[in-house]
Amino acid sequence: MSSDIVVVGSINVDLVINAPKVIKMGETIHGEGFFTGSGGKGANQACAIGKLGGSISMIGCVGDDSYGKMCLENMGKNGVDLSHVEIIKDVNTGVALIVLVKGDNCIILEQGANKYITTDIIEKKQEIIKNSKLLISQFETPYDSVCRAFDIAKNNGVTTMLNPAPSRSIDDNLYKLIDILVVNEHECFDLTGIEVIDDESAQKALACFIEKGIKMPIITLGSEGAVFLDEGKLYQRRPPKVEAVDTTSAGDAFIGALAVLWVEGKKMQDAIGYANKVASITVSRKGAQISIPDKDEVKYDFSN
Repeated sequence: MSSDIVVVGSINVDLVINAPKVIKMGETIHGEGFFTGSGGKGANQACAIGKLGGSISMIGCVGDDSYGKMCLENMGKNGVDLSHVEIIKDVNTGVALIVLVKGDNCIILEQGANKYITTDIIEKKQEIIKNSKLLISQFETPYDSVCRAFDIAKNNGVTTMLNPAPSRSIDDNLYKLIDILVVNEHECFDLTGIEVIDDESAQKALACFIEKGIKMPIITLGSEGAVFLDEGKLYQRRPPKVEAVDTTSAGDAFIGALAVLWVEGKKMQDAIGYANKVASITVSRKGAQISIPDKDEVKYDFSN
């Protein structure tokens, strides 16, 4: 069965602890509030899409361990089609060690089964990509596999959305395959060398991406929302003010919400406003996928 949206991406287990400060090398400190959750940027985005009512299939890999079973069970409960997820024998599921400090986070990733999302697997799954409306990916999976998935999508008229996280360089061949690019301030600086501090710098950074061939670049600014261009004019949509508890999956929630509304045919300004609202709810809660709201929780006035 075809889905409107396909995510090619990572599936991780999150091992999370709160700390009073960022730890130094050789230092031991007391933390609190340890918990285990389902995560991975790809899985988070897929779950956000499912929770918000989108039609979503996941292409990814997990290990044949208890963490993999937990992650798959959680994704299935959130409406994600898992028929294209591979279970890799004798390999651990991807792991994210997450330290929360005053609502912000630092993360160490171990790819585990995510490194097995090869170009061969993408070739096996190409029919689900060809029959979708939107393909989404990130960089917690092998770069060559992302490129191949986007090539298949573009050759079949499927819109592509990339979230280049963790940050890394993008070659011109991949740039040409990206329709919608969603970057945060750090990723934007890494890719353009421009620090977004005001309207002028935002305009310059967005122009750099457009010169690379991106139709719709979007820069997210945390609590300040997102900036983008509409018919050449710069816009900034700000989210509701909330107290941030855990920012781990805020960007993924934003992308999932944006994807759902794009497929529904909403205007980009409305889609970004809605995505801001979803992200603001997400950061007010602990956890990754568990913090993302369901569709009925998101009260958004599209007349604004």
